[in-house]
Amino acid sequence: MMRRLFFTLFLLASTIAMAQQRNVYINGSTENASGKMVWLYKYSDQISQQILTIDSALIDSVGHFALSAYVNYPTLIVVEIERYSQSFVVEAGQTYNVHIPTFNWNLDEDRNIYLDPIALPMEFKGISPTNINIEIGRFESLVDSFITANRVHFDFIFHPRKVYFDTLKALVRQARIGLPIEAADS
Repeated sequence: MMRRLFFTLFLLASTIAMAQQRNVYINGSTENASGKMVWLYKYSDQISQQILTIDSALIDSVGHFALSAYVNYPTLIVVEIERYSQSFVVEAGQTYNVHIPTFNWNLDEDRNIYLDPIALPMEFKGISPTNINIEIGRFESLVDSFITANRVHFDFIFHPRKVYFDTLKALVRQARIGLPIEAADS
């Protein structure tokens, strides 16, 4: 009986300890959001898009808040205040310092933000140039600018030319970080 009670208490304590683990921290400041709730959530998967709340906090009187999460691999998370949100990728063991500048919290009075969403403006402080979010932005910019500059050559109406697809493929291959060019095809 005593052994069973000890085992149950041990299991309960380890479960609580595991539930409290955090390895990603978001320290934030705002200009004009004191007293508002800030939520941190992620999607359970990209198909169902079911929202899982990770953490929440009340923004204090001087505009500061702190959120934390536990992730095993780079994960897309969403920071939301009222009906305005911003998403970014977090990595295990990282601390993100963010600042939300002055924002008009009444924009939803003039337009339907569910049909025409407005991103929560968020500035990252002290972020490394090798951060995954910066790398994703560079990659998207590279692909977008190439396709925009050569859009006619990708349109099937105008008989696309294979050389442009090959050039785009080479650009993407070269943009992959840490992979030699020959390994990028695998």
